Amino acid sequence: MKKFKNIDDYILNAPHFIIPYDCILELYIAKMRMDTECSEFIDELILEEINKKYNDYKKIEIPKIVFIILEVIKIDDSYVVDKKGAIMIDCDDVQEDMIQCDNCGNIWDGCAQCNCNMNPYC
Repeated sequence: MKKFKNIDDYILNAPHFIIPYDCILELYIAKMRMDTECSEFIDELILEEINKKYNDYKKIEIPKIVFIILEVIKIDDSYVVDKKGAIMIDCDDVQEDMIQCDNCGNIWDGCAQCNCNMNPYC
């Protein structure tokens, strides 16, 4: 179980593999708007998809983007949002001696790199 304090914490810190596909572009738009330095670390394929879907994503209001993300989260059974706005996600806990890839969710012993090669669409 992963827990985020609020929607902002979720947007800025959720690992790629737990983000619902239906709102992944919106989450990355919000992340780029909230943390201007993060845009240089977002894969070019994701940026291309954002530009295809939204002509000028920089003009979209953040509350509208957050609303889209919350609507997707509400219908996903693995998410729970409590009364204080904390977001909890039902996912596998990782043993102390193991590592989980933030990109694809693969769990391994950490003696090598993950085999997902950081593909943005894992």
